Amino acid sequence: MAKKIILFLSLLSEDESKRKTQDYACAAGVLGMDEAHKITGTQTNEAPVKAMLLAHPDVRSIICIVTPQAKESTLDFFKTHILEFAREKQIKLPDDIFRMTRCLPKVRCSVF
Repeated sequence: MAKKIILFLSLLSEDESKRKTQDYACAAGVLGMDEAHKITGTQTNEAPVKAMLLAHPDVRSIICIVTPQAKESTLDFFKTHILEFAREKQIKLPDDIFRMTRCLPKVRCSVF
């Protein structure tokens, strides 16, 4: 069975001075990891996805549900940081790991 991460991609502040990088402690035993890790993230979803990739490096898909605004302002930032993390940790991800789904406010979802 293919492993997938599904998330709602939240907006990243367009004002870089308002962005704060945070260190998150991921304790031993969390997500089945044998040892504790410190994981850094700026965008809300960044650190949790990094932690899941450490615990499950065989993830085949990251499905991002985005608004048009998040697609435009946040998606590239998120993808770049996740791919850089995977390279740094020597996690081999598929070239087509990211899948996007756009949810239009109060209407319906469409896959593109």
